Amino acid sequence: MDELKTLRFLKEIEEKDKCTLRGILSCGCGNQLFRVNYQGRRTKGIFAPDIIKKSGALAVEAVCSNCGEKIELYNLKNNKTPDPTMYENFQYKFSGFSVFQIRLSYNYYVEKFKTEKYENIFIDVKNEHSEKWHRIVEE
Repeated sequence: MDELKTLRFLKEIEEKDKCTLRGILSCGCGNQLFRVNYQGRRTKGIFAPDIIKKSGALAVEAVCSNCGEKIELYNLKNNKTPDPTMYENFQYKFSGFSVFQIRLSYNYYVEKFKTEKYENIFIDVKNEHSEKWHRIVEE
């Protein structure tokens, strides 16, 4: 099975019973602050995540705020490569923050642990001035 693509970028990894995996995204240059770009639909995020599917497709990437490296976090584009010109930049609506620390969480069946065959993915962000994580994607 294919190993999870983002695994090499995760630090402070927490595992539980070979069913869940959670870690903080870290770029190869050591930076942990990223801009988040997405292709999907933005919601108000009150009872739902901030970014949801649009026409059955959703793609999310992180861009390192230090070196500019792009890391694909999630791609549900029906096996098509997302058009890079279609990405929108995510930022908090009221505060204007656009650089975040990113936490990725995955739920698995035991036999598929640490592969691309996860059951759920959760993408959470927090800015450098906040202590609380904010969920932006739940698929």
